[in-house]
Amino acid sequence: MTQNFLRGSHLKTRSTQAVLVKKEIWKRLLCKGGLLQTSLLLSVAANAQFTLNPQLQYEQLPGSFKITVQGNFTAKPATVLFDKTDIAYEHGVPNTALSAIPPDRGLTKSEFMYTLKAAWRNSGAGPFYIKKEPAHQRYPKTGSYYYAEGNGAHLSYPHAQNKDTVFASNEPKKLYVSWWYKQQNDTRDYFTFVLGNVTEQFNPVEGDEFTVDVGPHWTGITQVKGRVIHYDPATYTFVANFYDQNNANRIKSKILTLNKNGATALLNVNTGWQGANKYIRIWESDGANGAMRLSWTNTGIYVADMMGYNRSNVVARQWNHLELFIDQTTNTVKTKVNGQQDFVGNYTGASDKPGYAPSIGLIGFDPSVNILQKVWLDDIYMDNTFQRVVLGNAAEYSAVTHEEVQYVENWSSTELKFTPNFGSLNRQTAAYIYVFDQNGIPNPQGIFLGPAVIYDN
Repeated sequence: MTQNFLRGSHLKTRSTQAVLVKKEIWKRLLCKGGLLQTSLLLSVAANAQFTLNPQLQYEQLPGSFKITVQGNFTAKPATVLFDKTDIAYEHGVPNTALSAIPPDRGLTKSEFMYTLKAAWRNSGAGPFYIKKEPAHQRYPKTGSYYYAEGNGAHLSYPHAQNKDTVFASNEPKKLYVSWWYKQQNDTRDYFTFVLGNVTEQFNPVEGDEFTVDVGPHWTGITQVKGRVIHYDPATYTFVANFYDQNNANRIKSKILTLNKNGATALLNVNTGWQGANKYIRIWESDGANGAMRLSWTNTGIYVADMMGYNRSNVVARQWNHLELFIDQTTNTVKTKVNGQQDFVGNYTGASDKPGYAPSIGLIGFDPSVNILQKVWLDDIYMDNTFQRVVLGNAAEYSAVTHEEVQYVENWSSTELKFTPNFGSLNRQTAAYIYVFDQNGIPNPQGIFLGPAVIYDN
């Protein structure tokens, strides 16, 4: 049965209607094989390589549904990797090696290397866990996520494409990586001290806040605030975030006061700093001179001769959407954090070895110093093109603040087909489809899809 609806006039008030319409009415309209058509004509940027006069075809599936967008596109192969943890798609082929792993079983480095047959060829020291705890899910319907602690909390070398993959022809020159990342502790202002003159009631626990009087300063800031990460009373070792401090110069030899009870201690000896800790490393071939080798850390972006000092706003204890764009044809690197442009830079040194393509070397948390950390990873997406489909939370792309990258099952010159992944988008407000071309240019006006709640079973 096919049913046409939502034509022309609905576009004027689509957001309001989507929220107010009864879920049951929508479900009757979204019948099996139903067709969602819009007459919205999109004014695509001049350099975009597609035009859209979209028809959205709806197909009901057990527990979900599928959308087909019709238009004129540049066809692309299946996405290199989309890892949703319990299932990963490698060049379009599902990998369910981790689908039955119990949540209390820690996966070791040797298992990734030799027995698991998962999407990743290696990992850090780990162990890694596959969990679905509601307290840490991005949203209940986002399913499983990776969890690991300590300095080995990273995954390495996807089987689908890695530094050793050889391209006899059609060597990819672009890389796009998108992933969701949460860390327990901020590493931008992380310091370790041995305390002195500790008062009797000094008993901090993780999460306690404190104040350090630092005296007069040209900035006018006379106090530094912070949050406790760890305290060992046997050794007087104190680990904490000292907000907005790049080094220990202003806080060492000062008195720290706990906000909860006024107890104090002297920040006596600084024994550790935040280091340069990787969110991701990109390699091609062996990473030697002349090959692409990039690191995105808490202190900057580094590739070839480019050392881009940049303290990315990756917020602790919340999910962050990280995106990395590499274009070897223009020697350009760009990063985004939570939808906002984070860094753009160009390198001039050789970073392109013939026959190889940039790929994930590691992703997660790889510190240069010993740091107390917990890490969560979700929806890791890697492809050799900037072409992609996302759901956004606004009708105009310029107003979008939250994007969810979609796994497109089929991307031909006339249509693209995907099962919408609303991720952690607000379930009550309308979502819009954006299709990016090879240059990373989206349709400026979104294709109305509606709020996730109307599709929930």
